[in-house]
Parts: sequence; structure tokens; C-alpha cells
Amino acid sequence: MTTQIPAFDNSIIKTKEWLKDIREDLHLDDDQQAYVVLRAVLHVLRDRLVPDEACDMAAQFPMLVRGFFFEGWKPTGRPMKIDTEEEFLGRVQHELHRQNTPKLADPRRITIGVLHSLEKHVSGGELNKVIQSLPKQLRNLWQQAA
Repeated sequence: MTTQIPAFDNSIIKTKEWLKDIREDLHLDDDQQAYVVLRAVLHVLRDRLVPDEACDMAAQFPMLVRGFFFEGWKPTGRPMKIDTEEEFLGRVQHELHRQNTPKLADPRRITIGVLHSLEKHVSGGELNKVIQSLPKQLRNLWQQAA
């Protein structure tokens, strides 16, 4: 089924590619689980970035991913103070529990898998700016994804 709107159809195709990569990398059961983990990690990352950097990175996302990236976002008071791996992973865990996904209980593995997927789909220059804007401990998570 297509929407007959090329921009929408292209976004759906690209989003499905992202979800397939995550599903395969993390050995998830289906695209729904891939969506849940992608959304959880992106929301925590978004909240840790300054608004301009979050917007710059999101500009490279498919329209559909960009939509749920910004869903519920309040740029005032950003970035949130998330300086350690433990804080970041704790927030990912919280996001996963909010989605009622107890099976997806390994936030480190999930985060590293999603960050690895971002490396495939976002330009190296943009990701480098994102990574350099993070505290050293959070940059280490990205190094584990490389």
C-alpha cells in the first residue's frame, strides 16, 4: 500500500530500513520492538542535546522518524543534565518501562544497537558534532557502538 504522496512513501520506506537494521542488529522479534527501542534511545539523546544540535541531527532522519523524535519535546530547559552512562542508560530503561516492554530490559545493549544504527544512517560529520557535544562518559557509549 502506498499513500500516493512520494515524500510520505519515501519516509515510510526509509523508516522501515532503519527498523529492519535495528531489529536484525538487536535480534528483536518485530518492527514494533525496533520502533520502541529506537524511540526510547532517541528521546533520551534528544533531551541530552542542546536544541540546535538535536534539530541538526533530526534533519537527517526520515520524516516519520523525525516526527516521533520530536513527539512530546519541550526544548526549554534543555539539555538535561545526563552526564554519566548510568544516568543515560537509566533514562533509556525508564522510557522502555513506560512503553511496557519488560522483554527489552537491557538498556546498554539496546542503546549501543541504536547508536550503531545511527552511524549507518546519519552523516559522519553530523554525528561527530553530536558526539563531541556530549560528556566524555556518554561519548564512551558511542565508541562501544562503533
